[in-house]
Amino acid sequence: MSIFILIIDLDAEGAKRQEIIKLVKERFGEDSVLNIGTYNTEGTRSTVLSACRGFGIDTSIANNILDELPGEKGVNWDLKDAFYGNESKNRKPAKKFIDMVSQYPGLKEAMLSIQGVVSGRSQHASGVLVWNGDYTNHVPMMKTTKGLEVTQYDAGNSEYVGGIKYDFLSINAMDRIRAAMDLLLKEGKIQWQGTLKATYNKYFHPDVIKLKDPELFKLIYTGEVVNAFQFETSVGRQAFEKINPSTFDEIAAANTLMRMTTDGEQPIDKYVRFKNNINEWYQEMSENGLTEDEQNVLKSLLSDRYGICDTQEYLMTLSMNKNISGFSLAQANKLRKSVAKKNEKLQEQEKAIYFESGRALGTSENMLNYVWEYCFKPQFAYSFSLPHVAGYSLILMIEANICLTYGSLYWKTACLSINAGIYDGVSGSSDYAAVSKAVTRMNDLIMNPDINKSETGFTPYKGKILFGLGSIIGIGQEEITDIVSHRPYSNLEDYLSKTNLTDRKNVIMIKSGAFDGFNKDRRALMVEFVRYITPEKTRLTTVQLSKISNDVPSEYIKELAAYNFKNKITGRKAQKMNSDIEKEFLSEYSSSVNYTYDNGELVIDVKSFTKWFNKFAQPLKEWLKTKEAIAAEAKVRMREFWTENCMGTVAAWEMDSLNCYIGEHELNLINLDKIYDITSFANMSKEPEISGYKTWRGRKYPQQIKKTIAGTVIDKDKRGIIYLLTNDHEIVSVRIGKERYGYYNKRVVMDKKVIEDSWLQRGNRMVVVGYRRENDFIANSKGTSYSSPIFLIKKDGQIATQKAS
Repeated sequence: MSIFILIIDLDAEGAKRQEIIKLVKERFGEDSVLNIGTYNTEGTRSTVLSACRGFGIDTSIANNILDELPGEKGVNWDLKDAFYGNESKNRKPAKKFIDMVSQYPGLKEAMLSIQGVVSGRSQHASGVLVWNGDYTNHVPMMKTTKGLEVTQYDAGNSEYVGGIKYDFLSINAMDRIRAAMDLLLKEGKIQWQGTLKATYNKYFHPDVIKLKDPELFKLIYTGEVVNAFQFETSVGRQAFEKINPSTFDEIAAANTLMRMTTDGEQPIDKYVRFKNNINEWYQEMSENGLTEDEQNVLKSLLSDRYGICDTQEYLMTLSMNKNISGFSLAQANKLRKSVAKKNEKLQEQEKAIYFESGRALGTSENMLNYVWEYCFKPQFAYSFSLPHVAGYSLILMIEANICLTYGSLYWKTACLSINAGIYDGVSGSSDYAAVSKAVTRMNDLIMNPDINKSETGFTPYKGKILFGLGSIIGIGQEEITDIVSHRPYSNLEDYLSKTNLTDRKNVIMIKSGAFDGFNKDRRALMVEFVRYITPEKTRLTTVQLSKISNDVPSEYIKELAAYNFKNKITGRKAQKMNSDIEKEFLSEYSSSVNYTYDNGELVIDVKSFTKWFNKFAQPLKEWLKTKEAIAAEAKVRMREFWTENCMGTVAAWEMDSLNCYIGEHELNLINLDKIYDITSFANMSKEPEISGYKTWRGRKYPQQIKKTIAGTVIDKDKRGIIYLLTNDHEIVSVRIGKERYGYYNKRVVMDKKVIEDSWLQRGNRMVVVGYRRENDFIANSKGTSYSSPIFLIKKDGQIATQKAS
């Protein structure tokens, strides 16, 4: 007996999900709706960190161990595979990981015993169940640690007791469209129609937008539609460039083809090839022994996709055709499910049924083999359903329509705010890397934040975009509210007198350029601020002498020496008697201070010394009351604050505060060409340039011409990728490989002190040797004079060629 569960999936704004769930509870009744509970288990990553924490291992070392754990497609191996290997998956024991773990006796056993253990309870991110009547008639309830009522059964078991499952999925594109609508309403470009739905229907519903205007596709292709839905990744951009769609159907095809993978030629490349010359599809069918009638059958079904079976519905249509396998709708749907669920076992079962059914109909082996291998098989790793891909493609067309109809400035502004984690004008958790990438790609449009004009999110201003306060590093909603509520400000001092931000957060604000409207000289502003927060003291005591000893006039040199000696023999930092102290005392102070010897060791009478010192140092104490001394002490405090918080160039300040450069890139202030021949990534050929070939074991291997790029790290990915903001304002994904990633990301810790931090930290500057391949830069220094592919540019401008081990 089959049990069918009614599941309704809805895509909505991520920021509105909890509000939507609340409305569902109001609609059906609180007692009829329950969030789905989940049980957290210790996954591979959390297992390693938990076990290390239990053994008291420093977090930095735990992360170093984790970096050596292999993974595939962004997923770490199971720990048993890492320790013992797995022949069925062609996995060998991870030697480096094992070596690091074995340094701590018992750690391996702890990890293996923890993995998979239930360690907590929580709520399903988007799922709720709705019943007729009280939910307690169907499932038991429990509360999460935050007090939310959820099912005691997990998602799978909860579904089987009945009810309707609503899954409120979130799509950032919906948030971006909503943010763009809000901007357009605010700017008067569109008019509120009484409700959100009515406003959307009038301006953005698929029935009213343009779908065929060639300018739409041009805007997407040229990158004017930033964060183009489903095409914003490097894979998506490459897919769009390959297909270069000029119709909605081709957009849909690109949306699904970029997800399909197979051995040999990829489906998207075959689509492009057949689109450019349809005869190549006909030739492929002929080479596989298909008759003219059989080819005509496939042409009638797949011509609009240039011979590529790219969605689950096409797969069903082919399988139901009487000239192929003649499946019923139910049988075709079962085949579709085997693809949708990536169920290899079910796929094999369906293959046997497919061939058996086709043979019974008299379909030739050539036809059955061609359809299975060339049409069905490319979908087995992943494929979309037609309604899914059509809906997603429509979202992209709405985005493009916003850009075409109202100008891309509003769309770009909305995207920047959502990327920054700002919804409805409220700052959430900012993705600084996403902001940096977006800002860099539209650098010519971005203005530094303005203390009097900037809002929480990014805002259009005189044809440009003002940086949002919520995207300044370290500035949260509390600080934003404080700033906005006390506007306007006439100058820096006016601002400082009205607001209550900490000194360090005010430093960040100045670094960001938020006060440039008062003075374009940002360094002068910083000096003004540091002076403001370090007012001169009204009086000094000898306690401050150690700070201003270099400023003490020469006529008080003996008094200062006596003060320094006093600190050696009194107070919490008093030193044990030694020959140097004894020698100094006997030479300078023995005639004025009482002392004795105990078992041959000098014992100074501290009370006697203090009494003598207070009288002897009186001239020095009088000097401490002078304006000269008071000014010197204030200057020292200013210097200390500056050294700790304000060092670096103005360009470096922007990276510290904004994680991007709106003005000059700081590496352009360093003459790197004296050492490296820095090349612009944008000017490199997309395909590696070959200098020749080397033969090894009978095979020829191309030798790529290596180039060097320089940039600042803005993000990293444990799959072995770092993202550099290059000195020519390009965002480049640099592939360094997982092994190098673990090496360069390692923190070297000794006696709980960090000897050397990760080279891959945000804000670090580096030079990378390698070559370009499509939209990536491959780190590789083989065949060059460079000792390694990555060099760190230290804060002092010196270059580190090798990481500490």
